[in-house]
Amino acid sequence: MKNVIKRLSLTVIQNALRPMASALAMTAGIVVSATPTTQAATLTGFVKDKAGAPVIGGDLDFDRAFDNLRIFTPGDNTDINGFYSVTVAPNIYHVSFAPPLKSHLVGKKFFNLDLRVGIILPVVLDSGVVITGTVTDSTGLPFLGVVNIDVDSLGGGRVYTPAGKTDSLTGKYWVVVPRYDKYRLRFKPPVGVNLQLGQIDSISIQSDTVINFSLISGIAISGTVTETNGSPAPLTQLSLKRIIDGVKLPLTNNKSDSLGDYSIIAPAGAYTLQFAPPRGQPLVAVAFDSVTISADTVVNVTLTSGIIVNATIIDIDGIPLQNADMDVTRESDLVRLFTPHDKTDSNGLAVLILPPDIYEFKADPPLGQLLDKSVIRNINISIDTALSFTLNNLSRITVTGRIVDMQGNGLPNIEIAARTYPEQIPLTVKRQFSDSLGFFNSAVPIGSIDVLIAPPRGSRYFGKPLTNLTLIADSSLGTIALEQGIIVNAHILNQIGDPETDYKLRFNNSQSNAEQYLPHDTTNIFGQALVTIPSGQYSVTALPQIGLGGDTLILDSIAFNNDTSLTLVIGASSSADSETLILRQNFPNPFNSATRMPYLLNKAANVTLAIYNVLGQTVRNYDFGLQDPGYYTPTWDGADTNGSPVASGVYFYRLQTETSETTRTMLFIR
Repeated sequence: MKNVIKRLSLTVIQNALRPMASALAMTAGIVVSATPTTQAATLTGFVKDKAGAPVIGGDLDFDRAFDNLRIFTPGDNTDINGFYSVTVAPNIYHVSFAPPLKSHLVGKKFFNLDLRVGIILPVVLDSGVVITGTVTDSTGLPFLGVVNIDVDSLGGGRVYTPAGKTDSLTGKYWVVVPRYDKYRLRFKPPVGVNLQLGQIDSISIQSDTVINFSLISGIAISGTVTETNGSPAPLTQLSLKRIIDGVKLPLTNNKSDSLGDYSIIAPAGAYTLQFAPPRGQPLVAVAFDSVTISADTVVNVTLTSGIIVNATIIDIDGIPLQNADMDVTRESDLVRLFTPHDKTDSNGLAVLILPPDIYEFKADPPLGQLLDKSVIRNINISIDTALSFTLNNLSRITVTGRIVDMQGNGLPNIEIAARTYPEQIPLTVKRQFSDSLGFFNSAVPIGSIDVLIAPPRGSRYFGKPLTNLTLIADSSLGTIALEQGIIVNAHILNQIGDPETDYKLRFNNSQSNAEQYLPHDTTNIFGQALVTIPSGQYSVTALPQIGLGGDTLILDSIAFNNDTSLTLVIGASSSADSETLILRQNFPNPFNSATRMPYLLNKAANVTLAIYNVLGQTVRNYDFGLQDPGYYTPTWDGADTNGSPVASGVYFYRLQTETSETTRTMLFIR
């Protein structure tokens, strides 16, 4: 009987609130109820789409603001009218609204809602575009587990994607994002599996898009972080930076647990490994400047107590500067210290924890601010210290113009970049993309610079550099017309077919030797670079980043007249008698459903593949015909020529060209 009364009471409350919430749904405001309560607070309202239709079956989640603890809230779904009513203990919450699964609506999250009194909150969800696909493991099969998918807008931070994870049985995912933006996608495997976090650095999403992603195996770096008294140091944040270029690797699990233990997965290589204690703890951060990882490695760390330095940074008007950066260098040996919490807060304050010594302190302005840096030297830090920095104005001018196609139509989302001339050091540009009509209004430093017009990756328009411009006052660059070219999908591999990451491509015109400007000239983790060039004849150079090590490959006089897939094999001999065919071991092996048999073809050739049983009988035969040089991964499904499943056992697969032949074994288990 009590339950019946509760349901009737809730119905009466909802019916009473509907007219009020319906009227308020015409606005985007938040209305505080007239009767505050100290026992509970109720959040109510309607959730609708842009057309005014109710969002049925939407889900609300409540996270306490001060500790991000998810609160259990039964009955937190919208009804057939899009109405919701949720009662919680009075507090401040982050509240998220998740649309129904497989919808085209973008979720919405409200931060720091004060629910110490009741609130009526009408919510409108925008329609977006869907990113969907399948995440596979290092064998190419769907990952059987949950992979979290984070989406960051390159212009606005993390996108709220409530369905951002794969199905644990199929590896499929479905997320919805706002239209017309550039995004970074991260695919985070669960902790405890030997797979690296995968990342797509920049992709333009303008319509429903399928993105399949393969996770790559890595090496485990693990250990324990403690304080000097031996107690664990939980929540210590780890970061791994490649020595070659200083790029910080994304990590699935980048903090120590309650026992101080940690484990991260990374590719083999040379790194700087950093350990940053939580903000507010008087512990000195630790950095290992050079750690070479080639096998699973244990690194234990002890964090020592340090001295607190409060550094305040303001502009010439006395206004605190948020996100200004502090650099600290030891005077005795000019070593720059790792100071993880060296960005200023909204009060212009950065708190540094240092061991006692004599230091130089440098304050850099927030990115994009037209301010100069400030340096003070020979500061003896032996007790807790307060420092203050004032940053003066820095001269910068505005360049304007319009980017169009050859018919005069404006081109949106074209990046305006800059670098020094002739040193070619990258410069910070403020307001760096053209608008929907192709107009741009960008701020660049005064001086001799190159202005670089860079279309998005994969665009058919090729980039244009405006070199050696002397800019001393606001200037118009006029109308800049971009031509269309051909797209070269380049893959750079080593001799066994593994991708070569961070290789740079150069295309030089064979007649003039002029180098073509390539905004997206560096290979990703798949060894791929997608560049656009004018049609013509080029010499192509593939070279490693400075300090990376590795061979340089140069191909002379290649004609590019149509969209082309180009495979470059680093370290492969160019002599006439070089090995045509390299066959790799199948994966997975053993297998019970399907397996892949990768091979690398260094020269164009007619290729056949035959599968035999232990009696020498042909089970399956493939004739691939004439194939261009490249990396291929044919699949066998464990069936014979007639489509019948074969028996468990050992099988041989032989790959053959006119001049080469190679055979390997594999094990099939039903």
